[in-house]
Amino acid sequence: MPLNPMQTAESTNRQTSLTLQSLIDTRHAFQNIRSADTRGQSDFFGQRLSNHRGQGVEFVDLRQYTAGDDIRHIDWNVTARSNEPYTRLYREEREHTTTVAVDFRPGMFSGSHSLRAVRAGLLAASVLWRASDTGSRCSAVVQTCHGQKFSRPLTGQKGVLQACSLIAAEFLKASNANYHPDPPLADLLNTVNQPKRQADHWFVFSGFDTHEDHHWQKQLTVSGHTGRMVGVLVLDPIEAGGLPPGSYSYRRDDTAANATVSHQHQITLKNTLHASIDHHVDQFNRAGVPLLIHHSSHPEVSLLAELQQRSLL
Repeated sequence: MPLNPMQTAESTNRQTSLTLQSLIDTRHAFQNIRSADTRGQSDFFGQRLSNHRGQGVEFVDLRQYTAGDDIRHIDWNVTARSNEPYTRLYREEREHTTTVAVDFRPGMFSGSHSLRAVRAGLLAASVLWRASDTGSRCSAVVQTCHGQKFSRPLTGQKGVLQACSLIAAEFLKASNANYHPDPPLADLLNTVNQPKRQADHWFVFSGFDTHEDHHWQKQLTVSGHTGRMVGVLVLDPIEAGGLPPGSYSYRRDDTAANATVSHQHQITLKNTLHASIDHHVDQFNRAGVPLLIHHSSHPEVSLLAELQQRSLL
């Protein structure tokens, strides 16, 4: 059955534009994922256990009493058996902030199925809704060719809505901006690694199109040491399979031209693209940063399911 012209236009619009309403709609993406209550089993989101031991509600350990310990936490049973004073340690709950970092540099405004920038924004919003559902504060950082913009970390729907509003507004500005060279992606990692954001857990959505330099490698390694970052490589289907054989029209210096891709060209291109993806994976593995690969033609729920399966969400 042929598509209704209105349906075709609507489908095309979803692939090339990012609205606040489309970001809000992703709140339903994780509802079909079967999951148990994971509160208290992860350090990533709010209302979760931290590694900090002190006053709290959950007993985790005993140690000999030292000057300054709260005498209310002395375990008198153990003290009586050992003839040495012992104090009980409890695990504190700490509020965490989940921050999504979205790459809207010019290189993300490309794609054969949908713009990679669109997919990055939708994926980021779906993660924020899931994080908010588990009690985390939520915020967003958007990287464009003009710099970075931040939303304030807040709990509940208010935090997600402010983050989604920022993402939608910056997408519109970036898509209408004159072309500028991509700023270094290491700038975004530098923000991720700032000490004042040590309580944050970060999800970075990007194509990771970057000229590698010492600064990039250093920042990625620091991200691995802190253990607070997850990278999501937004991959276009063409990047996975290469261009099918055929003739293609393109413009160069405002001049129309054609290029022919043979079967051998396709194989060469495919191998080159796969080598680039493998390089990204190896680079993140060596830095100790989890990297997930998401094809832009797949639904958001597939990423949420993988994050949960790997205990990253």
